[in-house]
Parts: sequence; C-alpha cells; structure tokens
Amino acid sequence: IETRQGYDDDAPLTLITEQTRQENLNVTLTEADGYSTRTTETDTDEISIDITFPRGLLTYDSSGNKVSTTVDVEIGYSVSGAGSWTTETITTTASQTSALLKNFRAKVSRDQYDIRIKRVTADATSDRVFDTATWTALRSIKNEHPVNMTGLAMTAIRIRGTDQLNGVIDTLNGVVESILPDWNGSSWVEQATSNPASLFRDVLQGAANKVPVTDGQIDLATLQEWHAACAAAGREYNAVIDTQKSVQDALNDIAAVGRASPSRVDAKWTVIIDKERAVPVQHFTPRNTFGFNGEIIFPDIPHAFRVNFINRDKDWQLDEIIVYDDGYGADNATIFETLELPGVTSAAHAWKDARYHIAAARLRPQSYIFSADVEHIVCTRGDLVRFNHDVTLHGLGRARVKTVIGDSADITGVTVDDVFVMETGKSYCVRFRAADGTTVFRNILTIAGSNTELTFSAPISVGDIEAGDMVMFGENGSESVELIIKSIEPHSDLTATITCLDYSPAIYNAELSDIPS
Repeated sequence: IETRQGYDDDAPLTLITEQTRQENLNVTLTEADGYSTRTTETDTDEISIDITFPRGLLTYDSSGNKVSTTVDVEIGYSVSGAGSWTTETITTTASQTSALLKNFRAKVSRDQYDIRIKRVTADATSDRVFDTATWTALRSIKNEHPVNMTGLAMTAIRIRGTDQLNGVIDTLNGVVESILPDWNGSSWVEQATSNPASLFRDVLQGAANKVPVTDGQIDLATLQEWHAACAAAGREYNAVIDTQKSVQDALNDIAAVGRASPSRVDAKWTVIIDKERAVPVQHFTPRNTFGFNGEIIFPDIPHAFRVNFINRDKDWQLDEIIVYDDGYGADNATIFETLELPGVTSAAHAWKDARYHIAAARLRPQSYIFSADVEHIVCTRGDLVRFNHDVTLHGLGRARVKTVIGDSADITGVTVDDVFVMETGKSYCVRFRAADGTTVFRNILTIAGSNTELTFSAPISVGDIEAGDMVMFGENGSESVELIIKSIEPHSDLTATITCLDYSPAIYNAELSDIPS
C-alpha cells in the first residue's frame, strides 16, 4: 500500500505505473469456428489476454484416471486495419478439475490493435475430455501514470489474487483528513483539520472551486473568530462529498455544523454566527419602523429527537442517539422526530446540537416583521437589536428627548415629546439610543400620572445622551425585548423589510441546563 498526500513534490506512485483498460469477455473458442476478433483501446503499449478453462483441463481414461491434456491456442495481433499479423501459439497442458487461467502478454509500439484468437487443437468429441477454452479478458495497457491531476491525495494498493479475491475490489475504506490552511490562533498554517472555518475557506479557495476567490474577498477576521469558537466547542465537520454540489450548498452544510450560516457583507464572504451577543446594534420602535406584523408558530414540539449521524467511535457507521426534552425520558416520551446531522461524527456533538434545536423550537416560535427606512443600514443578519412596540406589549411608550435636565457634569432627567403614564407601586425604566447608536439604560423615579418629565434614579454623564435621542419606556425589565435579525430584504427606495426572532440567550446553554419555559 502506498499513500501520497497530494503535494506537488510527492514522489510518483510505484505500485501502479500504468493504465489498464479491461474488456470482460465470454467467448468460447472452438477449432470449428475459427478466429474470434476484438480491438484494443487507442494508445496501447501492451496487450494482455486471459484464456480460461472453466471446467479444468484433463481427460479421464477408461479406468477413470486423470490424464494430462493439451490445448493449443493461436493469438495474433496487428495494428488496427493493417492486416499484418504477428502470431504466437500458446500451449496449455494440465490435469486438473478446477478452473485454469492462462495469461498472454505482448509489448507493442503505442497504437490501436486488432486481436484475433482461434483454437488450434481439434474440438473434443468425447465426454471424458474436459478442455473447453474461453477468452475471458482483453486488457489494453498504457504505460503512463493513471492519474495526471496534481494536488490529489491518492492511495495505491496491490493485493495478491486468491480464489476468494480477484478482479476489482468492490469496497475499500479509509480514514482520511483534509490538509488545509488552518487557523492556529496567530496565522493560517497548512495542517490536518476538520474545523468548519477552515473547510469553509477551502470551499471558496480550494481546487474543487472552478472560480476560487482571493483573500481580499473573504472576511478572514470573522472566520478566525468562528474557528476559535468551533474549536472551543468541539464542533467538527467530517463528510465525504462524492456528488456534484454547488458552492452555496457546500457552504450551507459546513456552516450549519458550526452553528452559523454563510453570508456576503460588503462584497466579502463571511458567516453569521449564532452566538451570545451583549450589545444591540440598533433600536427599533414605531418611531422608526412601519408596517409591523407578527407570526407565531405553534409547533408540536417532540418529546425527543432520534438523531442520526455517522459515529467515528463506531468505525464510522451510521448511529442513532435519542435526545430528550426537559421532563421526558425513556419512560414517558411518546412523540419522536428524526434529526439528521450531516457532517457530525461525534455523539457528544450530536447531543449538543439536538438540545440546541429543541431549545430553538421552544424559545423562538415568533417572528417579528416590520419595515424601516435608512436606519436599517447599520444592521446585518444575526445582529442583536432592541425592539419596543405596543402590538407585542413590549414597553409602555416611546418618544424622543426634547431637553436634558442637569448641570455641567451630570444629567438628572429629561423631558420627552410624548406622555408616559406611571402607576403607584410600580417601578419604571427608560432606555435611550444615543446619537452614536449605543444604548443607555436608567431606572426612573415613579411619579404617578401622566408625565413628560422623567427623573433618573442615578445621574447620567453629560454627553452620553442629548436632545433628539430615541427613548423606550416601560416597567423595569420590559421596556423592550432583545431580538436577533433573521433576514433583511432591501427595497429600491432605501427601505427594507426586517424579520427578527427572539434572542433567547438560554438557547446557547441548553446543553448545560434546563430550557426555560
């Protein structure tokens, strides 16, 4: 066995140095029929012919004893169409009842050849003679390396033929790894890897891509961040892609294993990582959105997933594990669904991903759909945003700052351009979107009744907020809701339709703890 990794300076394979194209035949040779003729492939350097005696080769005498028997076969070859024959007679003598194979080889000048074969020995007329000869194979051999493509990893195997093993090997298995540019924390180095980030980059730039992109067309910084996250979580993509697949489909499959999705931002390929986020990039209220509608899916959430995956710990065979939702187990689970995880080869990875999917189904059933003007430009898919709207009952009001109240160092309150109603015994807060897009949060003093002036429980530094800033108002902890952007559909008039889902950070801890109701 020989293996080459596919480097340009790999030594040539020595076990296999020629191309053999075989035509399987089943031509019974008889002296009465004369010549049987076939033609080799073009550019043939050597001819190989198999003559088989399927019933053995022997004669039984009158006493039932085995007697050696001889059969002569004439083999001729000529450049195709020339009619100038070179002939040889192959003599086979044996006394055996098992099948017998006779091989003939002839080296020739590279060309295409006509081959003719006939039996010279007279045909047997006695049922005590077993000498049936059959032409079973014609091989056209070309003395060139069978693979001319560079950069291709290969394994060559030579196996001794036996009664149990001959011809073509139907199944051959091997455990292989991709050797690709891989992020090591400081630079991209060529090494064996299964990290989704490295494979994602190779799909875009590797030999399988007919139109590879340049480094400048990839957001390498985000891929490096994603690489570190996948390595820390033990996420790997291992799959054999042996069918035609588009670049987009390959990227989708690889990214999904790393809990991400492919995207293009500023004309660069990147990924949107589904991860915990702390800082919202935008604040949306009815003051800067329009056309809101919502969709709620009420799925029949299964009690458990039957997760199918290729398990590397079980000789890379298809395996199944059952992952239960909270409160269910083997004794009470009755609703099951199948979850396929292509590219996942670890039971631990499969279990974590199934818990993630259960949590997502439970905690992200609602879609928030609205339109916005140019204020959507700062957002990309996967970003965290704050949302306040009366339809969804997130927040009790929204407004803009008219004036700030305080001195040269501190802001102690604001006046707003709308009326906020407060009730005795309740606690309230406000969240500002400052001019630079940052979020500023403060509890406020409860003053029962309708108010346009708000007093903070603790001052804000001068410059952190100013007149014109957007304000979200509500009871403590519910002045707004955190959402992540699922999609942005831009329109020609600089507006866009934005679809969001609940952020629900508990999704990211579903593998470690119970999922909240």
